[in-house]
Amino acid sequence: MSFPQSSLPPVVPVGGPSDETDHRRQRRLQHLTDASIALLLLLTLGIVFVTDLRSPGRDALYAHNASFARFLFDPLHVPIAELRQNPQRQEWIGAYGGTAESEAAVRRGLDWLARHQSVDGHWGPDSLHARPDGRCKKGDACPAGGSEHRVALTGLAVLAFQAGGHYDFNNSEYSECVRHGLDWLAAHQRPDGCLLDRDHGTGICNMYEHGIAAFALADACEMSASLQREPDDRYGQATQNAVKFIHYTQHQDGGWRYTEDRDGPSDVSVSGWQVLALKAARRAGVTEVNEECITRMEGFFKRCEDKASGRTFYQPGHNLPSDAPTAIGMLVHQFILEQPDSPLIVGGAKYLASEAESSFKHGRKQPKKKRFAASPGDFYTFYNGTLAMFQAGGQTWKRWNNVVRDTLVDHQCDEDEGCRRGSWDPLGRWSPEGGRVYSTALAVLTLEVYYRYQSELAKVYPESAR
Repeated sequence: MSFPQSSLPPVVPVGGPSDETDHRRQRRLQHLTDASIALLLLLTLGIVFVTDLRSPGRDALYAHNASFARFLFDPLHVPIAELRQNPQRQEWIGAYGGTAESEAAVRRGLDWLARHQSVDGHWGPDSLHARPDGRCKKGDACPAGGSEHRVALTGLAVLAFQAGGHYDFNNSEYSECVRHGLDWLAAHQRPDGCLLDRDHGTGICNMYEHGIAAFALADACEMSASLQREPDDRYGQATQNAVKFIHYTQHQDGGWRYTEDRDGPSDVSVSGWQVLALKAARRAGVTEVNEECITRMEGFFKRCEDKASGRTFYQPGHNLPSDAPTAIGMLVHQFILEQPDSPLIVGGAKYLASEAESSFKHGRKQPKKKRFAASPGDFYTFYNGTLAMFQAGGQTWKRWNNVVRDTLVDHQCDEDEGCRRGSWDPLGRWSPEGGRVYSTALAVLTLEVYYRYQSELAKVYPESAR
């Protein structure tokens, strides 16, 4: 081992008896050199120790990097828009639970969505056929288009592209797809702010669709704000109007339901999309989020919580055969109430991890392409659950992620499946209604969780499980 000369103590001529041999002088010099080296090693270990105390999460991440140059990019402390579009993300997402296979699945899924966007910018069942207005190849139409929910499907597709780092302003591979999708959404807004498809449907605002589309528009504005940019005026104005409509349609009990009618009980599922839209709008800074609205919404979700188990029910005292409400309840604590370590999250995370493992225990015995059908999973639960579990972190996140990530990767349509390649068949609850765009967009969003929002690495891989 060699060191710069300046790092060694000066060698002073050693006096002594005239009969001191050259050998003894060399030994004394060697002792001084060995002591210097030991001192330098102790200093180095001290620096490493201090670094460990300062930021265990950062060092856990950097342990996966082989080059000092990669220290220049820190996923925990960069603008969220920069995190999503970082070209080297495959080199560090392993620390968060991603794999090369999950990233490849994201690329194939986005390619399928891009190939099936209608000319006017929307996604819908009419995009999945070979007629002149469809996007499939002749004789090779993609089956299972689902029902007419073009506003929601366009919002989900746009969210998937934006989560992958493709924005309306950064001239990435799919920026044009994003702009066309956002333009279509902004053009399908009533004067009162409701986002709806005037060409299809009853003309009554569907709050599921409105919440998803509002979330996509607000997310676009949040990405601009993250990089100190002014958002496109059209998207900013559309987001403001959409948030005002969310405020207006809030029920007396604090939540939201299927339509703009404010009478009757709310439910957690519809309310969850409004929550995510409000979260993104607040972070984008393009509109005021009414604090009274947040307070009333908090009260609604608290009445749906079962603190003993950590679960959140679909409605107070009433649940559905799905674990999506539990994940949505966790997201409220994480994104709105800013209580990432609340007892509800700890309990909910344990519950969801156990359910994921037990639900797919039988499915693992099946061939890969049959595991999903053999288990009670669904894309909606996978999406909400993965978003919440990533934020919760710890061993429960690892348990959940190992099941859901690999299940989705295994079920993506292969390259030899023609026009369907890169998509996901709409299996599980609610997917036949949503169709292939719905299942594919939710699957992609689920696999993009490793860089979609930041989470403290110390909570993702703690020393011991919660």
